[in-house]
Amino acid sequence: SVPAPVAAEDVLAAARKRRLFPHPPRKRISTLHKDQNNMQGFVHLMCILLVSGLLQLSVKQYLKYGIVIDFNMSCMLEDAIVASFLVAFVYAASLSVWLIMKSLQGGMLSTRASKFASAVAQLLIYGVPIAVIFRLHLSPMLSIVVCAVLVVVSLKTHSYMATNLLLLKHHRKGTPVDDVFPRNLTIGDFIYFLAAPTLVYETHFPRNDCIRYWWAAKEFVACGACVAMSHVVFTQFMLPVLQQQDSSNVFYDLIRLSIPSIVAWLLGFYAFFHCFLNGIAELLRYADRCFYEDWYNAATLDVFWRKWNMLVHEWLLRHVYLQSMRSAKASHMTATFITFFFSAVYHELIFFVGFQVLRPWLFLAMFAQIPLILFSKFLNDKILSEGGRERWGNVYVWLSLFLGHPLIEALYLREYLHYNQS
Repeated sequence: SVPAPVAAEDVLAAARKRRLFPHPPRKRISTLHKDQNNMQGFVHLMCILLVSGLLQLSVKQYLKYGIVIDFNMSCMLEDAIVASFLVAFVYAASLSVWLIMKSLQGGMLSTRASKFASAVAQLLIYGVPIAVIFRLHLSPMLSIVVCAVLVVVSLKTHSYMATNLLLLKHHRKGTPVDDVFPRNLTIGDFIYFLAAPTLVYETHFPRNDCIRYWWAAKEFVACGACVAMSHVVFTQFMLPVLQQQDSSNVFYDLIRLSIPSIVAWLLGFYAFFHCFLNGIAELLRYADRCFYEDWYNAATLDVFWRKWNMLVHEWLLRHVYLQSMRSAKASHMTATFITFFFSAVYHELIFFVGFQVLRPWLFLAMFAQIPLILFSKFLNDKILSEGGRERWGNVYVWLSLFLGHPLIEALYLREYLHYNQS
């Protein structure tokens, strides 16, 4: 009879039993060179070092400045009332855009007259609140909030008008491209769009079947907690540094501001883009919750700008980038330049209205993103190896944020605090 074959594992086990020593000689590679090496322990160490550094910074700030946190907002009560009226005015003025579009669809206005009336409505949305802010010298925080609201409403109304104008054009030609139009031109549809967490208008949005009220409440509570922590970080760790007008070492100040600045920014990002927008979406049964993507893993700056704010990215893509290529026959590079110019103007507008100081720093910083993006692509394509592109490209993105945020804050806030000490 033929003997049964012996398994390789059995042969190795028998060889180990015959050996005097426990570790047989074999070919092995270094642990750090393994493709599937798990570095989770170092991640835990980095978290411990971060917490330890923040605790050390907290103790140092307390010993040097004491507790400077102030949650007393009574001094801003009057400004808050004015800001509430301004926000109400912006939303009330935006209703005129729906009325213009409805009149155009009903034949009471021509296309040229409707575009002119829409431009007048946009001027009212921008002009009145900004004039009141400068007239009454509202506080920077509330001025930025009001300006951000009017920008959001302005972008929404432009998208509403541009989208429905295009649909109406096809509808009148007898080649409709949307089954809902013109039944979507109702006041309820327009108000829902104003409230929905999106900047790009559609004739219908995906909707959930029910509302999870407790889930939405938890998101709003988390939003409030993050805003409070961001306020603590700013007043306790950043404001004392920014108030030092006679500081001679700017680089040292940027290093001191870098950690609290990035922490405050991350708290603000999570509070608004995750907690607040998800809470609003839940109450409206709005099902498209992609407000941001994994920008924190971006290996190049252009990927970061595409992913960190999907709402603005989608609006710019439809109404600036693609529209400039279709209407003005612009090339890819020209359309990209126009998009960055538009974004830079709006970033500068918010800071200009908020701090009531006209300086071109943020405008220039936005345009500086173009060479920085090209440099990050050059690093990935020409210098970094295929295995290190994701890692070192992501480090480059984080370093840009780490140094860029405190630089902009120092330039604007020190200028504001120079004229407003309170």
